[in-house]
Amino acid sequence: MDIKQTKRTLMGLPPKHSVLIEGRHGLGKSEVVAQTAADMSAKLGKPFGFIDIRLGQYEVGDLIGIPRARDRYTVTHKVYNGGNLESQEVVAENVTVHDLPLWFPRDPDSYGYMFFDELNRGSRDTQQWTMQIILDYKSNFIEVPENWRVIAACNDDQDVYSILNLDPALYDRFLVIKFQPTVKEWLDYAEKIGVHDAIIKYVSKFSSDLDVPEKVESGKRYPSRRSWVKLSNTIKYMAENKDDPLNDLDYLILLSGGYVGSSVSVNFEEFIKKEYKVYNGEEILNNF
Repeated sequence: MDIKQTKRTLMGLPPKHSVLIEGRHGLGKSEVVAQTAADMSAKLGKPFGFIDIRLGQYEVGDLIGIPRARDRYTVTHKVYNGGNLESQEVVAENVTVHDLPLWFPRDPDSYGYMFFDELNRGSRDTQQWTMQIILDYKSNFIEVPENWRVIAACNDDQDVYSILNLDPALYDRFLVIKFQPTVKEWLDYAEKIGVHDAIIKYVSKFSSDLDVPEKVESGKRYPSRRSWVKLSNTIKYMAENKDDPLNDLDYLILLSGGYVGSSVSVNFEEFIKKEYKVYNGEEILNNF
């Protein structure tokens, strides 16, 4: 799915349906979820939560919560009564409960996305913990508020990335989106956020240099949508401080190579030298 189709899907999810967004790094998987959360807030006219959890940084105990003894505690159980599923509250004594993590949504009237990024970089234990919350929307008998949705994202090529294959039972609990944003979508986004004009013009002409290629080598730098934005930020920041890299092409190759790789940086430098005019203040005042 492209960005438009992915947003449409995320905004249309029914209760207790979860999504896994798969794709190579730097495509904007995290960004599209954050943008959709902002769109949902505008659509609903109320706050819309966005909880971003990087599973590779957590132990399973961080997710379950710290156990604590309680003298008395009201427990809500699900019971079948006359063939119907009902909630039943029971006051228990001398029990152990798990304190919810700080990030776990508590307000039953709230809305939001619980976003598990880098799902297949988490340990097997953390992935096992997600199985209940992805399917049943609960953790240790504590239910996720009805208007929250679970979204996950991961890289999709074990031969390239240091990841764990997802258990088929875990994978089956998701609607899986193969994320493939178009070049035009990135160019529209780049103009909106003010990516440097030279980069927009270069990508418009050499669109194959926008993303990571199909075949990659470990330890070698490649371009991505994310790295082009970072390069833009650096060029603009340096130019604002009177050190524009576009005026020093030998340096530009070195700088851009650190973001998008050596071969693309050479092509970018050639484009700037032959096809992109860098104007100084005097030329703008006298000739425009």
